[in-house]
Amino acid sequence: MLKLLIFLAPHALDVYRCRDRLSHRAAPGEGMHYDPNLRPISLLFLCHPLISQEFGDCSEAQFVTFSPTSNNQITVWLSSPTCQDAHDALLGRLIAIRSRFIGPKDNPSQIVRGNLGEFIAMRVAETVIPSNQTFAPNAINPLNSASISGLDLTYLFFHQTDENLDLAFIQEVKTTGQSSLAYADNLIVDYGKLFGTNINFTLESRLQAISSSLEIERKLPALVQRVLKLGATSPQACSKIRLVPTMVHERNGTEPFTKMVAIRQAIASKGWHPSTIEAWAIALTDLDDRLTRLARGHK
Repeated sequence: MLKLLIFLAPHALDVYRCRDRLSHRAAPGEGMHYDPNLRPISLLFLCHPLISQEFGDCSEAQFVTFSPTSNNQITVWLSSPTCQDAHDALLGRLIAIRSRFIGPKDNPSQIVRGNLGEFIAMRVAETVIPSNQTFAPNAINPLNSASISGLDLTYLFFHQTDENLDLAFIQEVKTTGQSSLAYADNLIVDYGKLFGTNINFTLESRLQAISSSLEIERKLPALVQRVLKLGATSPQACSKIRLVPTMVHERNGTEPFTKMVAIRQAIASKGWHPSTIEAWAIALTDLDDRLTRLARGHK
């Protein structure tokens, strides 16, 4: 079983840079060499080469290890050696980004719990998904009592020499401590909005907002048209979009593989090609209690 090193990045928006490799702030022409035609999405396929070949020796970085098990484009992530190790690393990162923890006897709201789920998903994803620019409105400030509208997590990959190989990875996240995992079915609703009737939630409007942020906030006008070209008029035509529906869930007494198979099939039934969808389940024991402790800044 492959071990994926999840590095704790020195900046909230930066992937850990080792040997000047891939960075969220990397400009086109920089970063890793990645041919998406090798396999449409299998992110597990990228894990080992990304670390051993692209990042080289990053032994000086603080990290936590996760063990992914993948089958039919469903990947289940289990922390290793223990869930407490993952908890400690996540808490360390929250401290490093100067999070404002809630009171020692307060309970996090559902919004904060959801934001923390997005934060956890981003930590798992950031060294696996090739990305030059990442948009994570809630994950970078997970203890914010409000939830910023928009896609949960978007990772943009700009190929060094061929714009036709540019990609956008869209990761919607649901967090649940319930053994039924029923709440994760809302992922189907979220992805359905990308070609729904509400123009505010469509893929076109989401990409437009991202392109505006790149131009105005990040001062990268050269990327605007490349982002807009990632979209399409239907799910069937979305050759440059990859979906990563993700559930952060209670590990004990749950069947995440079965749930994510059903979710992936439901999303594909809307017209998305199955090869563009890889579903993730990220498991932690005592999830509800851990989210409360993380929000309070407790081990």
